[in-house]
Amino acid sequence: MKMNKEKGGDDGGGEEEESTDQKAPVAKKLVVGKRVTTFARALASSRKKVRDLALEALQVWLNKHDNLSDVEMQKLWKALFYYIWMADKETEIEKAIARVVGLSDIAGMPFIRGLFKCMVREWHGIDRLRIDKYYLLINEALDKSLDIILSSGSKEQFAETLSEFVAILDEEVFSKSGKEGKGLTLHLLEKWTDKVLKTLLDRRPKATTEILAIVIDPLFDLLSSTDVSSPKKASQVLDSVLSSWIKSGEGNAETEIRPPRAVLLFAVRTKLFNMASDKDAPENSREMLYALWNKSKRSCDLLAPEETKTHPTRPLPDPSSKASQKKRKLEAKKKRKQQRQKNGTQQRKDVENEGGQ
Repeated sequence: MKMNKEKGGDDGGGEEEESTDQKAPVAKKLVVGKRVTTFARALASSRKKVRDLALEALQVWLNKHDNLSDVEMQKLWKALFYYIWMADKETEIEKAIARVVGLSDIAGMPFIRGLFKCMVREWHGIDRLRIDKYYLLINEALDKSLDIILSSGSKEQFAETLSEFVAILDEEVFSKSGKEGKGLTLHLLEKWTDKVLKTLLDRRPKATTEILAIVIDPLFDLLSSTDVSSPKKASQVLDSVLSSWIKSGEGNAETEIRPPRAVLLFAVRTKLFNMASDKDAPENSREMLYALWNKSKRSCDLLAPEETKTHPTRPLPDPSSKASQKKRKLEAKKKRKQQRQKNGTQQRKDVENEGGQ
């Protein structure tokens, strides 16, 4: 089998020569004029026409080859990353992102996983002039993911798809919040309440308990992170969720909380207590955990006062008192050190005076 093998750059003339390479995957080749090039090179071309043709061909190819390996998906997303990179004008950027994210209709959640894995890997290489277009890509990906989740038929399928999506973010982004995934984690947490949680609760109100249980789960790992920014942001998100629980119970004596949701609320309360009282908990997280535990306790008292009596929880030690004790110890240690230095100075002076006499 003979096929042309390209020499030179994407846009250069370059000579063409005959090759008998039997191993080249013909299905992954794209004919652009008289040249043969790979999807990756075509998608990253400096010529918009070549990039658009490549994306159209890729869409056709994915319809026949939607079961890609992880390595293939990463190679694909590397090319799509630069497809968006090369888009310049605002309208062109929006169309490019919409077309790329639309490929998830064919490739499904593995395509979304590939997107976030690629973004974490490439995040620190994005300059300030291009960062906005990738924020737009992330937001579009969130919207598309929510559409996929909400289009699930049965309640079981809905919960399964939502769990898969949250697991993708947890494994590919949140678990790396202390390293390369920090910037992306903070951006996703900004959208966690208003975009993710609110959209799901508005569209599937009957699945409130299931949604809350799944969506707040990764926040607990972030709360115990040694990174400073991520626990603080995760604390704000969980605080917002608990505030909505409190708001639903205030000013309405007839408001009752359904048993499954009450169980979830007490589970959150217990989880926060265990995390805050853990001796290995990072000091930067302990006070936030204590504050959240107090808010969860208030939620329980307002929404399920009778159940609160049957779920006693010993109070947490006040971290402020521990902090003050530690501060007093440090101050006392500092004073002892100063006193020793003062005594040593006085002894030297006494010796010098005796020698002078």
